[in-house]
Amino acid sequence: MTTITLAEPETGQQLTPREAFTVGFPDGMVVTAEHRGHLIRSDQPAAAGGGDSAPAPFDLFLASIATCAGLYALRFCQQRQIPTAGLAVRMVPFKDETSKRIALLDIELTVP
Repeated sequence: MTTITLAEPETGQQLTPREAFTVGFPDGMVVTAEHRGHLIRSDQPAAAGGGDSAPAPFDLFLASIATCAGLYALRFCQQRQIPTAGLAVRMVPFKDETSKRIALLDIELTVP
């Protein structure tokens, strides 16, 4: 087994491991991740050689940012007894065509 460490902890920093993600490669360009009994499935779009049977991994990454923003907004309202009917979050990523990277995330919050 080969282990790759992406960054070393800062001096004196106390790190506690969280539950692991176990990644699998069941078929074609499908990649799965199992975490705490949940199976997260990803695939590449057909244009990238995949079967488009699930969101692409990077789309799942972006969705995780959007759902974190949504959870924060939901908990904010719940903790202050603000009704959540009509609460919505919409996120639009903008790509820089020169660098081909996401340059901006526009997060729109609709409040009740």
